[in-house]
Amino acid sequence: MADRERGDGPGRPASGDPRRGRGARRPAGSGLRAPAGADPARDAALAAEALGSGRLRLALQPVRPATRPDRLCFREALARVETPDGALLSASRFAETLERQGLAPALDRAALALTMGLLRRDRGARLSVNVSATTVGDRRWSLLLDAAAETDPDAARRLIVELTETARADPAAALAFRDRVAARGAAFALDDFGAGHADAEAARALRPDVLKLDAGLCADDAAVAVAVALAWELEAMTVAEGVERRADALRLAALGIDALQGRLTGEPVCQAA
Repeated sequence: MADRERGDGPGRPASGDPRRGRGARRPAGSGLRAPAGADPARDAALAAEALGSGRLRLALQPVRPATRPDRLCFREALARVETPDGALLSASRFAETLERQGLAPALDRAALALTMGLLRRDRGARLSVNVSATTVGDRRWSLLLDAAAETDPDAARRLIVELTETARADPAAALAFRDRVAARGAAFALDDFGAGHADAEAARALRPDVLKLDAGLCADDAAVAVAVALAWELEAMTVAEGVERRADALRLAALGIDALQGRLTGEPVCQAA
């Protein structure tokens, strides 16, 4: 595949560690279009139906070194639902409703299965996948990762699991989940740091391999500096989310951020079904 990860992830930790940094992509031009106005109930119904009919898709967005934007650290696998008329729904359109309906673990299991399939097919790929707080205690998700790691340990070592909504997860359960992920060779990321979902206390307790800074926090230089110092303490890679402007990329790199994600580094690219 084009634009492969070059095996030299940014900053800390050491570049050869497969638990740090991931990637893979399909060329642009999928022909799929974005749908019109959001309708949470309709979108959630379409997502629930897609989980049972195989219409869940992944769109991969690159995460690039802050000082080497021509290279690739990894790609985040973002859930998309293909509607019957060929449009795509992003997870922001249905994830909260599915969670209220108790279907978030099913969504996370489907996304994990698709991500592991991509990792098995592309031996150069390094990918991250999201997991909601409600999935932390889901035994079926853990068994799915167990089976995938036993079948293909190398693919599991090229996976990052991003935990979102950390404040809503039981601390002991979150730590046990982090340990299960690590035991299978995958890396662990704390998502949306600084957005109220993840804070310094949670980061120190969970000791993530990757600390992903919320776009809102990234606008505050002092807050970024504090997060970078925390990441150094934890020996974690830092990723600034929501980066759209070159000036912001330069500013964040100067503050010590390791990697960038956002429209500047590349839009999500939908994968073939």
